[in-house]
Amino acid sequence: MITYTWRINKIHVKPLLNGLTNVIHTVDWDYIGIDENNNKSSVRFPLILPEPLEANFIPYNDITEEINILKNK
Repeated sequence: MITYTWRINKIHVKPLLNGLTNVIHTVDWDYIGIDENNNKSSVRFPLILPEPLEANFIPYNDITEEINILKNK
């Protein structure tokens, strides 16, 4: 059996974008699989986010693990 997890490696932030500050534009993350023999493999993905709308924008400093920043995708 393989157990899968994912890990965020880096969050890229633009200081200013269309009047909004601290805008996340790209998230680099890994998808990791580990089997019962502890063999490990991973794939790295960059996720390029669309420009946010002011109505649903959350600044980078206010993002928490509980907030699903992809809820509008």
